[in-house]
Amino acid sequence: IYHLYKTGSDVTIAQADTAIANISPFNPKTEYEIFGRGGTDFNPVVDYFEDNRTKYSCLIYFTDGEAPAPRNGKSDLLWVLLKDEYRKSSRSKWR
Repeated sequence: IYHLYKTGSDVTIAQADTAIANISPFNPKTEYEIFGRGGTDFNPVVDYFEDNRTKYSCLIYFTDGEAPAPRNGKSDLLWVLLKDEYRKSSRSKWR
């Protein structure tokens, strides 16, 4: 995320589990609180992206992949699947 930001791209972070909990611009100097942590539904974030296509050029979804495929999201969507070891060691806050 940091390296995308360093290219001059505007990066927005959307945190969600079964619903969107927070949407905020990425700032590398900010310590983010993790929201959610529960069941997963990809549809709220994918639908938000599709509804705001004029605002965003693409969606990169970081996930463990443990949810049914979304209804939409047929283009400009990159899935990043995290390893189980990373999820187990992740902290409640990240930068």
